[in-house]
Amino acid sequence: MHHLVFSSKAFDKIPVDCAVVTAFSNHIPLTGNAALLDWRLNGRISRLIMDGRFKGGFQEAMLLPSEGRVKPPLIMVFGLGSSGQFNESLIGTFSSILLEKLANQKAKSFLISFTDIFEDRFEWRNAVRLLVSKLHDFPIIEDVHFCETTECIYDVKKRHMDFGMTMDVTFEL
Repeated sequence: MHHLVFSSKAFDKIPVDCAVVTAFSNHIPLTGNAALLDWRLNGRISRLIMDGRFKGGFQEAMLLPSEGRVKPPLIMVFGLGSSGQFNESLIGTFSSILLEKLANQKAKSFLISFTDIFEDRFEWRNAVRLLVSKLHDFPIIEDVHFCETTECIYDVKKRHMDFGMTMDVTFEL
């Protein structure tokens, strides 16, 4: 059984195996939780981008140790390509590749924020559903934490979003 947690707690304080942040190739400086973790890492992510070691291309991923600066021991920065070209139709590919990379790292739990990617609530809900629907192919991943705004969490509760019988869902507000 998989466990889904919808949390409004601080992204850098949630204890999971890996924190996943996203970056668009044309958004410099970093935004959202990527900017928060970059700040916590004293600009290490930004330096790797400036050095050309990470460009933010679609499906590009970079794994970094957090060195104790945030709760998760690993940070994965996942490229989304250009913000003008990234849309909901790419979430299926994004989700599959992300889950595959996390499973290869033997991550049993991870943290992500889809509000960093989608401002539109309809696209946000669809992205969450799509990622959750692909979890059954990755039994090693037990816990998925969605660090989202309180409005999104209330939306999940209000709509009684159904994720199936193999999903245990909790809320942390």
